[in-house]
Order: sequence, then C-alpha cells, then structure tokens
Amino acid sequence: MRLNAKELIADARITAPTLPPAAAKLMTEMADRLDVQFAALCESREQVKQLAAERDSVVAENVALKDVVKGIYPNLAIDVSTETVLASLRAEGVEMLRDSIQEIESAPEDTCDLHHYCTDFAAQLRSQSEQVKGVQS
Repeated sequence: MRLNAKELIADARITAPTLPPAAAKLMTEMADRLDVQFAALCESREQVKQLAAERDSVVAENVALKDVVKGIYPNLAIDVSTETVLASLRAEGVEMLRDSIQEIESAPEDTCDLHHYCTDFAAQLRSQSEQVKGVQS
C-alpha cells in the first residue's frame, strides 16, 4: 500500500505512541520534518504556478509591445517628412533674413558677405533635408 505524504504523516503520529519511547520520539520527529517539507513543497508549487502566470502575462505584454513597435515603423516616414518640412522652413527663414539684410544700410562688402553666407546656409539646410529623404528611401 502506497501512502501520500499527508496519510504517511498521520499514520506516523498515530503509530508513534505505540512504540518504545526512543522510537516514538524518532517517529514523531520524522513526521514533523516530513510535514514541514511537504508544506514547503506545496508553497513552492503555488509559487511556480504564480510565476508561470506572471511569465505568461509578460509574454503576452511583450507580444503586444512588439505589435506596437511594428505599427510605429510606418510612422517613421511621417517623422522623416516632418523633419524635411522643418528643414525647408528653416531654410526659408534664413532666406527671409538674407532678404531683410539687403535693406540694411551699411558697408556694401559686409552686406554682400552676409548675404552670401545666408544663401549658402539655406542651401546647406536644404541639403540636410535631402539627406534625410535619402536615408528614408
């Protein structure tokens, strides 16, 4: 006859008083230790179940996050387009500065140098805009 842990512990406690004192003490001690170990095993099994449930939850969350990330990739084109528009607007702002500098009355060579600088700077900004477009392609 094969007993489970609870039955074995119960039988040991029932049988212990019928044994000689040294054997009874040993039997009771063994039953107590088995009872503690069985309780620890049951608690560990419950923790395993809880951890498995947490793992499953994290796995499901990870799958959902991966889906979100996959959904974000198409939006990167919008972000790049936004950067392109912003670069173009910055260039227009510099050109507006260039145009307003022409109205300043100062030494012609200073205005001319600044005018060329602003034109070159605007071209540089547009070039960066084109590079961003190239990276996106």
